[in-house]
Amino acid sequence: MDTTKPSYLELQRHSPYRSPAWRWERAQHLVEQGCTLSPRLDDALTCQAVCYLRACKRSRGDSQRARPPRAYPDVHAARLLHETTSSTALEVQARLLARQTVEDIARRTAVPARVVRTYERFFFNVLDRLGATDWVVCQAIRRGDARRDLPSVAAMLLRGFAFFGGPALLDALLPFLRGDLSWMARPPDLSTPEGRLAHSLRLVIEIERLGADVPLRHLADLHAQVRRIRSRPPVRTVPKLPATAAAGLLAEAVAAPSLPAEKQPAGSAASQCLIA
Repeated sequence: MDTTKPSYLELQRHSPYRSPAWRWERAQHLVEQGCTLSPRLDDALTCQAVCYLRACKRSRGDSQRARPPRAYPDVHAARLLHETTSSTALEVQARLLARQTVEDIARRTAVPARVVRTYERFFFNVLDRLGATDWVVCQAIRRGDARRDLPSVAAMLLRGFAFFGGPALLDALLPFLRGDLSWMARPPDLSTPEGRLAHSLRLVIEIERLGADVPLRHLADLHAQVRRIRSRPPVRTVPKLPATAAAGLLAEAVAAPSLPAEKQPAGSAASQCLIA
């Protein structure tokens, strides 16, 4: 072996294109291709994932529903969290991006701390890169994801709000952007802080889902509607009414100066101010 070549671990440590699930993807590749595991090329966590996947194949044909190998209960639980369709994984991702501790995330989501830590290492490895804003936006928040369906946009916005707004904004937006999105079809009550926040989010989501061929006049009208929501100075502290603070922060971010309309990508004139 050429010892002058950097290991896969070193390449991923410095790569701007590193996937948050890079260890798991590497382990899957090694198992699927029948490659020999080399501790000299991969770290101990990747080796652990490879051993877990091979143990699963020996038991029930690589099914995530198989009985978890006794030596890897936390890896199995993290895999179930990653592969099952629930909003819990999204909340864990958002709270990691909001820089909350593993113990705090475990307390708020009812996911054991050891499982949260394992999930971060294998499926959403972001804690060592929270200072790399461009990487977080592109790879963790997935700002450039081509999918524009409502659940994907809501998940992307929740991760973005968590990263740039912190835990206070995240807690206020969780009821709107996690799981059930049926509130989008109901007219909001603009006399309440929660209703004004729902109206703000509805406009931002509508803007984010626009295609590249949207008329700029329509885009500017939506942007102006969001700007008008700001009716008070921005709230910088954790308030007694989270929805009031969230609406203020949301409107302030969207109303921030941005690029001229001709230089803005269609579908992101307002929401780009929030997560870009």
